[in-house]
Amino acid sequence: LTQSNLCDDFDPGIDGSVWSVNNGILSLNCGTMSGNALYFNNAGIRQAATIDMNTLIGGNINFAIRLGSGGSCEYLDPGEDVVLEYSNNGGGLWTNITTFFSGTYLTFTPLSIPIPIAAKTVSTRFRWRQLSHSGTCCDHWALDNVCITTGSANIIPIPSTGTTVATGTTTVT
Repeated sequence: LTQSNLCDDFDPGIDGSVWSVNNGILSLNCGTMSGNALYFNNAGIRQAATIDMNTLIGGNINFAIRLGSGGSCEYLDPGEDVVLEYSNNGGGLWTNITTFFSGTYLTFTPLSIPIPIAAKTVSTRFRWRQLSHSGTCCDHWALDNVCITTGSANIIPIPSTGTTVATGTTTVT
């Protein structure tokens, strides 16, 4: 099996060959990790889904997320959370991996989530989706620096001074 990666920092745009995006645009309104971020503030379903990937040998879902905290990135009301999901059947059925609750991730926060065992298939796609919102005025959020890595080795950046590297990780210098 080979390693395959899907990485996108949304610069200079949304790569339509790997993303299906509903009501998300490139913007700096919620801030950004670098360059553009994928910002969700429009009416209707707010989601971004990847193409199918071969994740049979596992890997990680790496990304930065920010949930609204005021101003042009309006605060998410309770219950208007964002979920990360996977599908093994072309998007017919989605399974929750984790939920990002309102009141958390008020600044861009980089995360690395292991691909769940049940998502390790030859044809898995991933989706970030907001469960509900109150319209264009409200409940904004953004993604940046998405990189879904598959393979037997997970590469973790060298930590800053005073931190400890978790066991079972590979540090590349």
